[in-house]
Amino acid sequence: MCISEDEVAQWEEHLMDPWYVGKLRRFQSFIFDIFEDQRLLSDRHLIRYVQPRPEVKSIKSVVSKINTKRKEKPDYDFGSIEDLVGIKVVCPYTSCAMEVIDEMFLQLPFIVKPRTSGEAMRTSDAGYRGWHFVAEPSPELITVMPFLMGAKCEIQIKTMIQEAWDAQTHDVTYKHEEPIDVELVSALKNQSASLAAHDDQSETIRSMIQKLEEEEKEHRCIAAATYLYLSISSGIFDCFREYCNLDLELERAEIFPLSRTNMARVNGFINCYMREKHVNKDLIKFVGYVALKQGTIAQERMALALAREFLTTNPQNPTAEDAIAGFYWALSRFEEAIKHGNAAVKNAKRIGDNVSHYQDNCCYWVADAVLAKRAVKEDVKTQAFECSDQLSHDHPDDPKYLDTAAFVKIVLGPTVEDVKSGMKLLIRARDLAISTHDENTLKIFHVFNERHEKLAKARLAKEEQ
Repeated sequence: MCISEDEVAQWEEHLMDPWYVGKLRRFQSFIFDIFEDQRLLSDRHLIRYVQPRPEVKSIKSVVSKINTKRKEKPDYDFGSIEDLVGIKVVCPYTSCAMEVIDEMFLQLPFIVKPRTSGEAMRTSDAGYRGWHFVAEPSPELITVMPFLMGAKCEIQIKTMIQEAWDAQTHDVTYKHEEPIDVELVSALKNQSASLAAHDDQSETIRSMIQKLEEEEKEHRCIAAATYLYLSISSGIFDCFREYCNLDLELERAEIFPLSRTNMARVNGFINCYMREKHVNKDLIKFVGYVALKQGTIAQERMALALAREFLTTNPQNPTAEDAIAGFYWALSRFEEAIKHGNAAVKNAKRIGDNVSHYQDNCCYWVADAVLAKRAVKEDVKTQAFECSDQLSHDHPDDPKYLDTAAFVKIVLGPTVEDVKSGMKLLIRARDLAISTHDENTLKIFHVFNERHEKLAKARLAKEEQ
């Protein structure tokens, strides 16, 4: 039975109701933000991009869907539609999609159906493939945001190959008014099967890439943790030990990840410290250190919230901007690190402070962003290369500047000679660090030099192939 004109008029009015549409869009934005946070906060690169559907489904699309569905379900009506709004989550590999789905099931603010990836897999005779879920606000969310009651949002999760096939064939398989030619359906199905096989084969490639990335990630994580730990005054760790009777020393790697009980003690200390001494750069780096070592999105979110609060209370302060930049860098938030690093340089110039330290740090953030395959403008890379080179000439006896210049040359240098020049700077920086006889200086240069030397050798080996 086709949909009646009265039904169309009733729901067309409903879809034009600002309150109803606003509720749907608010919930869609809420779901989008959760997945976008996962994309940004996770260094596992599980999500390539998250895309919200730009508009609420039109009355024309709704009517077409109801008429199609009623061929099998005569009672299907507007109330049955669960995809008036939606988001698309695109992942590089099938295994990434599975990890995203598993983590989605653990979300507290919303519930999804179906409850397994197998039930959620959608296929078509023409070869479409993708996982489709419907999200609804959880009872806990409705308690604090009651206006979301009744809202639903479709979540489509796909691999990049599935999305490419869908984008290429969308007008034929979805919007086509007439039945699709049998030969065309067969061709589409064969292409889809071939791409599905490629998806499966890509898992081997992912495993190889992951192995290399995990090695670099481990070196980077050690360097970042050491940087944060050694840049925090010992006082906050003394306060923490007294408050929690727990030791988070850098050398005690086995204590992480912390148990739920210990994590609650840590967060209790953070709240207590904030009440007594307010948010300062030591607390920011302490929270960042814990978030980095704990490796959970929840702790990263807390750390990011505190970082934003710290900036609000310290506007245009170059030291604050630099501390936040280092914090963001440690959590692999390179775009924010570069942004705040540049702000530190700008603010230091404004108040007549020495900018070399801030420039040096910003150059490092840029090079590491490139190493992590993040999008960095060419002029920014060129500026970092030239700036770090100049700083190493201006501070020839400071291992910090020589080490950064070495790293920048190794990552950004276009020639083998640049890499070799970087290796020489590494040796010079190491000798200078040793000559200081300072324990903390030696610790931090050991981990950074080791990381940089490994990267240099890897690049030289690649150039020789």
